[in-house]
Amino acid sequence: ARGLYDRALVHYEIAAHQGDLLSQLNVAWMYESELGVATLEGDSESHSITSESHSHNSDSKSDGNSHSYTHTHSHTHRSNDKEEHRRKALVFYMRAAEQGSPQAHLKVGDYYYNGWGFIKTPNFEIAASYYRIGSDLRNAQASFNLGYMHHRGIGLPKDPHLAKRYYDLSETLDPIAYYPVTICRSLLMAEQFLTHLQTGGKIYGYTWDTFSIGLLLVVLILSLLARRAILVG
Repeated sequence: ARGLYDRALVHYEIAAHQGDLLSQLNVAWMYESELGVATLEGDSESHSITSESHSHNSDSKSDGNSHSYTHTHSHTHRSNDKEEHRRKALVFYMRAAEQGSPQAHLKVGDYYYNGWGFIKTPNFEIAASYYRIGSDLRNAQASFNLGYMHHRGIGLPKDPHLAKRYYDLSETLDPIAYYPVTICRSLLMAEQFLTHLQTGGKIYGYTWDTFSIGLLLVVLILSLLARRAILVG
């Protein structure tokens, strides 16, 4: 099976360099998942590398960057290999993003958010810019991420109304997002309730006492639905 992954990666990468969008996404995913790529399986292999292999690595460096990706880290720790694969994955995700792939915009945003690949430190603002494009291209996860960033004030202004808007959009684009969106919206409403309870005023246009009654009803309904699911199961 591993040999089949190796062959698939070779063919995908050839097509990816020719500009095929699906192949670029496949190559990026395979490098990210470390499928079909050369990795060390144990410390014993790292100690068995001979001086000849080191010489081969040196020669491959002089051939160009495309070869150095494969060979220059063959004698390093496993974690360095993983970072090298993430760097290559990010290159292909970026190429796919340039062609307008919503999934690629989501993945590049993830790399900037977490500081993976050649992104040394997290950059939440750039991550948000990629998520926003992904959301405009109707990617549910990118929309959810924007909602979360507005919810927590990470890389974007803390704005409960925009957070709810993006949470709602995420659920609209993908019904599977219902449960995480419901949890986040409930937390958002609870935070809004506590804030307005301390400062007075209205919550989403309702007085705090009316809103609290509605919130309790929502909690009660969710509890009944959960109990019913348990009994049916």
